[in-house]
Parts: sequence; structure tokens; C-alpha cells
Amino acid sequence: MISISFLLLAGGALCGSVVSRQSITTLTETQIDVFTPYTYYAAAAYCTSIQEQGWTCGLNCEQSNPDFAVTASGGGGPLEAPFWYVGYDSHLETVIVAHEGTNLSNMYVYCQALNFQLEAYSY
Repeated sequence: MISISFLLLAGGALCGSVVSRQSITTLTETQIDVFTPYTYYAAAAYCTSIQEQGWTCGLNCEQSNPDFAVTASGGGGPLEAPFWYVGYDSHLETVIVAHEGTNLSNMYVYCQALNFQLEAYSY
């Protein structure tokens, strides 16, 4: 019986040698800080109160931008799409689109993801 280790080694030899990658550049704290508001926007996508009360979800809303203007939001509930929102950040001068991740413990999410139809594409 052939061992898995042998197959991995043989497969690696057949595929060629390992290609060296570019070097990794370490970011400075200032460069990392540029991304901080976006992390708060991503975390705020899990907040249910955005739909009900506007941009008042607590720390994530306050830290990203308390003046953020929500244009649309939706989702939520056990049989609905994940939470999402769209708005404009006047400080960053950019549109923010965010959505909650998929809750894989909810079987309905799988059914919803599989509910699609193929259609002919016209050129």
C-alpha cells in the first residue's frame, strides 16, 4: 500500500520546484491605522439596531464615524438574508457597503444559497 507521504512527495516532484515569493513588507502603525474605520464598519454589519434606529449601534458606530449616513439597510431574522447596510462616509468621502457573514448553524441559509435558477445568457 502506498503511503500518503509518498504520494505527497511524488506529487511535489512532478509539479516542479517551489517558486520563491516576493518579500513581505511590514506595515507601519500609521499605515495600519488607515484601515481602522473599515474594521468598525465591518463589525457594525452585525448590529440589528441599524435597521430600527439608524446609526446608533454603540462602539462600532461611534468609532467608525458618528456622522455616517445610512442610505439603506435590511436582512435579519432566522428566515431572512444576513444583515446589511449601505451609506456614505463624508469624512472618508466614500460609499460603504457592508453585510453580516453567513450563519452556518442555520439550515435555512443553505437552502437559500441553493435556491437559484440557471438562465440563458444573451449577448
